[in-house]
Amino acid sequence: MRLLVLDYLVEKTGPYSDATANSGYVVGRLADLAKEKELCLLVLLQPQKQAGDPSDPLLSMRQVKGSSRVEQDLRLIMTVWRPGFNPENNNADDRYSSIAIVKNNMGPVGKYDFSWNGVTGRITELDEMEREEYEKVVKAQAYRKAQKAGDI
Repeated sequence: MRLLVLDYLVEKTGPYSDATANSGYVVGRLADLAKEKELCLLVLLQPQKQAGDPSDPLLSMRQVKGSSRVEQDLRLIMTVWRPGFNPENNNADDRYSSIAIVKNNMGPVGKYDFSWNGVTGRITELDEMEREEYEKVVKAQAYRKAQKAGDI
């Protein structure tokens, strides 16, 4: 398999002064390159700032930073977040990672939760006990955020 990995699309320059216009231009050229050279192209993108912090679920391709052309030209969009991320508690619950497939022209979409070790980067399936802990962490995070927003 021939693979090209591109990190941080909005930093790639193009002919426009506007970053959003450039991201659309660049992703279009990359899609052409991938087809021409028969490459698997992996583009790493950031979410939009209003998407929240690293613990907020990213369940829509509309949360991808850049031009709507990015959404159009990519065949598969996966998002990643860490439900236990919380610097206020020294990230004591930052042991999980969730991945959502929010666009897939070749198959199903869905959300998947995993155990995550930030030191090693190792992602593993949740066992039954971890799944229960994960659910507690997600509920505690939602409660904390609702308190902060003044909803509780």
